[in-house]
Amino acid sequence: MYFLLLLISAFFFIKYLRNNSALELFFTGFFVGLAFLFRLYEVGAAFFAFLLIIFIHSKFDGKPFNHSIKSIAVFCSGNLLVVGLASLALIEIWQSMVKEIAIESLLHGTSMNLPYFTNSISYLGLILTDLKGVSETGEYFYAMKIFYYLANFINVTLSHLLPFLLVGISIWYLIGKKLEKSDKVVVLFFLLWGMFSFPKALGRSDMSHLAPSITPLFFLS
Repeated sequence: MYFLLLLISAFFFIKYLRNNSALELFFTGFFVGLAFLFRLYEVGAAFFAFLLIIFIHSKFDGKPFNHSIKSIAVFCSGNLLVVGLASLALIEIWQSMVKEIAIESLLHGTSMNLPYFTNSISYLGLILTDLKGVSETGEYFYAMKIFYYLANFINVTLSHLLPFLLVGISIWYLIGKKLEKSDKVVVLFFLLWGMFSFPKALGRSDMSHLAPSITPLFFLS
C-alpha cells in the first residue's frame, strides 16, 4: 500500500514538473503523507527525493530561492495535513507509538545483515549440490532441479546487478544532451528516490529487502 501511494504521489509530482501547478504539488505531499501511515523509512527516502527535486526544478527554471521555499512549503503542507490528522486521532498513544516505530524497531530488529548477492550465492550452492547428485546417481530429478535453480539464480543475480547498470545509464543520460531539461528532472527524481532507498538493500540484501529498495530504479529503464 505504501508503494502504491508513492506511485500516486509520483504521478502528481510529474504533472507538477510539467505544469508547475501548486494543487498538483499539494496532492503529491498529501499522498506521501498517507504513505507515511504504512511505512516510515522507505517513504522517508522518497520524501527527501521529492524535496531535492522541488529545489532543483526551481533552479532549472531560473526561479528565485524564495520560490523554492514556497514550493517546498506547499508540498509539506499536504504531507503535514495527513500526518497531523493521524497524530490527533492517535494523540493518546502518539509518543509511545513514534518511539516504538522510529527508535525501538531499529534497536531491537531481528533482521540480520546479509552480504550482497546472498541469494545468488545460495542458488549457486544448490546448483553445485545437484550437479554432484547428477554425476553420482545419474537421476533426471537432479537435472530438473538444476534448471529450476539456474532460472532463479539468473533472476536474483540480474536483480542485484541492475541497480548499478541503471544508475550508470541514468548518469549518462543526465550528462548527455538528448533529453530536455524537464525530462532530466524526472530521471533525476527516480534516480534519487532509488539511491536513497538502496542503502537498506546493501545491509539486508535478501530478495525480500532488495526488491522494495531497488524498485524505484526500475522506472529508469
